[in-house]
Amino acid sequence: MIDYNEKIRKRSACMGQDDFMTAPAQEITREGAWQAFMPLRSQAQTNGLTDMSLRDINEEIKSAGT
Repeated sequence: MIDYNEKIRKRSACMGQDDFMTAPAQEITREGAWQAFMPLRSQAQTNGLTDMSLRDINEEIKSAGT
């Protein structure tokens, strides 16, 4: 049986990412997540990005990686 957690730990250690599997320093709450999301939503509306199709989103993601 493959232990995927062990494979991930080994791979991240090889890549110098020892803290890859650590949890956030503080607890994430629904209210905190909402407070983080709302400014992003507002910025997307300001920049005219709220009507993007899934295809457009995927193209943006691909172009950001190059």
